[in-house]
Amino acid sequence: MERRPTVLVVDDEITLTMSIVFLIEQMGMKGLRAFDAEQALEILGKNEVDAVISDVNMPGMNGIELLRKIKQSKHELPVIIMSGDADTWTTNEALREGACAVLEKPFANNMLSIALRIAIGTEEAGGIPSEASAQECPGKGRRSAFDP
Repeated sequence: MERRPTVLVVDDEITLTMSIVFLIEQMGMKGLRAFDAEQALEILGKNEVDAVISDVNMPGMNGIELLRKIKQSKHELPVIIMSGDADTWTTNEALREGACAVLEKPFANNMLSIALRIAIGTEEAGGIPSEASAQECPGKGRRSAFDP
């Protein structure tokens, strides 16, 4: 039996986190949840994870700091950042630190679904084959929800 992709969702908003995990599972993937960055790092240390979706604004360590820590040890792991107030600085900082995409909350389920499938390489983006999309995501192929 083939292993389902596993996605870790990190957000202190419990209802939103559970909704995103539900969406991920509806996509045929396994969803894990963490309600802060420290818990996310613990989960990453104990589980094989294919992508992370993290909020920016959380108590304690914020999403940008979490992104930096993830990229120090798992630099190829795709990370999607979401924010309720994604300004230009937040977006640029997240992309500079290695995020695949930045989604502004609230976002449509299909936006998250497309970003996630591109990040883990299960969907083509703009004619780029899936494998190339996954290889590009952590570096040059980063995308923002603000891009046309």
